[in-house]
Amino acid sequence: LKDQRIVVVIDSWSVNSRWPDGHYVRTLGCSGEKETETEMLLVENDINSLPFSEAVYACLPPLPWDSAGAEVGRLGREDLRGEVIFSGDVRE
Repeated sequence: LKDQRIVVVIDSWSVNSRWPDGHYVRTLGCSGEKETETEMLLVENDINSLPFSEAVYACLPPLPWDSAGAEVGRLGREDLRGEVIFSGDVRE
């Protein structure tokens, strides 16, 4: 396991034990490799990177579809795609 990134699950941690009880889930790859470190960040932040199912794709409108174009003029929205816009968060 030297130089490997692995996924484990902590099952329990007794108040009287210095170490938790858990189990091995899978190996992500070699530490330091771009693909391994990317996958580690996704796993660490509980981000699902699996492909969408056919059921999910079935819920989408047919292609080609322009999300911005569908919203322009709806509910009084204005088309600002040609403008340079940014925002800044001010500390209170």
